[in-house]
Amino acid sequence: MGIFTGFFLPLFLLTMELYGFFVGDTAPVIDPDLPILSMEELLESPQGRAALQGEEELRGHIAELYDDYAYYYTEGEFKVLLEDYEGSFGGVGISMINNEEGNIEVYSVLEKGPSIDTEISIGDVILSADGESLLGYDVSLAVSKVRGEIGEPVTLELRHPDGREYSVTIVREEIIAESVEGELFEEHPNTGYIYIYDFNEQTTDEFIDTYLSLRKDRVLNTLIIDLRSNGGGALDAALNIANFFIPPGEILLKEKTVEGMAEYESVDGQLAGMELVVLVNEYSASASEVLAAALREQAGAALIGSNTYGKGITQALITLDSGAGLRYTRSHYYTPKDYDLHGVGLPVDVEVPLPEDLTGEEYWSTDPELNPCLDAARDFLDNK
Repeated sequence: MGIFTGFFLPLFLLTMELYGFFVGDTAPVIDPDLPILSMEELLESPQGRAALQGEEELRGHIAELYDDYAYYYTEGEFKVLLEDYEGSFGGVGISMINNEEGNIEVYSVLEKGPSIDTEISIGDVILSADGESLLGYDVSLAVSKVRGEIGEPVTLELRHPDGREYSVTIVREEIIAESVEGELFEEHPNTGYIYIYDFNEQTTDEFIDTYLSLRKDRVLNTLIIDLRSNGGGALDAALNIANFFIPPGEILLKEKTVEGMAEYESVDGQLAGMELVVLVNEYSASASEVLAAALREQAGAALIGSNTYGKGITQALITLDSGAGLRYTRSHYYTPKDYDLHGVGLPVDVEVPLPEDLTGEEYWSTDPELNPCLDAARDFLDNK
């Protein structure tokens, strides 16, 4: 059975390892020697037995079972979580966040989605979906109301930042959540730049396709992998990518569970020896930290940017017969050289101070004259 156990089995109890960074969470400091709950122990607890009966009131106190990452998902929220992992779903092509007022705000509009042809724009507040008010909703619940069956319409009421309200009906389409982009780093003719947004079921294939497209016209000796603001996701995707650059038999990750310590080793290494630079920031978490640490310790990568988030624990998901889900901490992981990053993150090799007036467009630009992190990567490569 793979590292993820469950997405391929439509059983009553479905579990998977989750290395995601959950927006709004802070990393609790966990004693590395603290016993990690097994699924059996969880289900035998009063809270676990109650969850099996689908009691949604668990949401408020489920964290008391173990730590701040324990969580109860409603059926709709759990469905959204699984769709995000799979990387495709029926939707309208917008990304949403909870703004400072606690309402649902549009923060991006997908160019290839159906919303691009409407007046929906970044900063709009979504007031309702099909007549149901979304004011005060948690973003995960709001997403479950906007997503739905491909081909089915949804009517959204929105408010522009200027206060004007409007309504739009959109037919949901299949949305493919692309997680990888890349281009050649023109400052160095044999260097590629690949940005990984998150890790889902499609990420490994997207990474391969992106890499092959970059090396189509030239030999690549160096690769800049950008993990800034990548909050994690599917562990298998991170390990698959690490596999390419680390010789077979070398350790990728160490994981402590109730069953003891386990080690994951590389079985590939076809790109071993390539010069690597990894860009990270304080929002690079979980699976991103797994990949960054493995590449630094086992492939000689240089980390550039700022100290990472520091999430060194994993969660398991259990699907309940009601369709809801339960998340709990099941393991503590360590880097190949036994570094415990939980609560402290990964220090970088090159710290990049950011100007106070730096814009978001400049921060994410692929022009090193505008992007301080890419500028630092250029200087690092120039001085090698």
